[in-house]
Amino acid sequence: MKKETRFEGVFTDITDKGFGVCRHPDGRTAFVADALPDERGTVKVIKEYKSYVIGKLEERTITSPHRIEPDCAVYRRCGGCIYRHLDYGAELEHKRRAVEEQLKRIGGIEIAVPTPISGKDAEYRNKLLLPVGKVNGSLICGFYAPHSHSIIPCEECRLHSPDFAEITAELLKLLQGKSAYDESTGKGLIRHLYLRKNQKGEFCVTVIVNGKRLPSATEIAECLMEAKPAVKSFYVNLNVARTNTVTGPDWIHIRGEKLLEEELCGKRFLMSPAAFFQVNKEMTEKLYAKAAEFADIKAGETVFDMYCGIGTVGLCVCPEDAYLCGVEIVPAAIENARRNAAINGRGEDRVRFFACDAAGL
Repeated sequence: MKKETRFEGVFTDITDKGFGVCRHPDGRTAFVADALPDERGTVKVIKEYKSYVIGKLEERTITSPHRIEPDCAVYRRCGGCIYRHLDYGAELEHKRRAVEEQLKRIGGIEIAVPTPISGKDAEYRNKLLLPVGKVNGSLICGFYAPHSHSIIPCEECRLHSPDFAEITAELLKLLQGKSAYDESTGKGLIRHLYLRKNQKGEFCVTVIVNGKRLPSATEIAECLMEAKPAVKSFYVNLNVARTNTVTGPDWIHIRGEKLLEEELCGKRFLMSPAAFFQVNKEMTEKLYAKAAEFADIKAGETVFDMYCGIGTVGLCVCPEDAYLCGVEIVPAAIENARRNAAINGRGEDRVRFFACDAAGL
């Protein structure tokens, strides 16, 4: 078969990477971008392998009733989302079925997986991490195109509230004139912009740099916080390693609060920018509630929260008359966890957090 062979594809499934699945006439599986189950169309083969082919949909002859118009101008170029051309109900059903099939195929377990817990499908993320590049002498930021490190500028990501884009645009203006990190050479200063937001609408902003400092960091922080009062905290993170790891080990507090406060399941949590926190607050509360229901923790029992981060899971699901032991390798997160236990009235007689590697226990 020659690479540019065309055939009529009948799509029966969609992968976790968003590729429609059909069969090539010779029996091999074909993966085709922007195709949905129950659709048909002309497929052009653009790459072939021994057991499968990659195709491009040239013409759609039958359209799925679940297809919707993506609500993002750069959706088909950006690699951040993969299902915004599929309605939310169909997306949930696809994921439900995928879990059911994987349990059967890999785990040998036949179980009827229920409909997934649902929530908002837009403006739900409380964290934004953007790589920075330079085009025509100006700094840009955005998301990587699929299967590449080419940055696709995105003025307003639909997964975040509009204030993320407003703060990002202002910060990028303040950073103009500085160099952008180049992965191929390991040179350049600005690597990523990192924003985190709490339920009060307050932001912690971090600039991740390839160096020992961010020149004019204090002035940049003050100008940003004056222009955007929602920014309550400003950090610089130092990452000089030639690696895909986004953040380095050193966090330098420049201005504002050192910690943001968040509320989860009726509990208060203080978090540093280095600490892990779930990016979808609404769904996190629903999942924690379900976990607590399944666990049915009784008085006097001990709960082990491994890889506990700042202690959110354990403190949310462990009743006050049970014991909690949390383990996390990041010392800053453990410091946060201990403070979080204290501000929620949990004493060390029943709650302890330890900074060590959970994998080695």
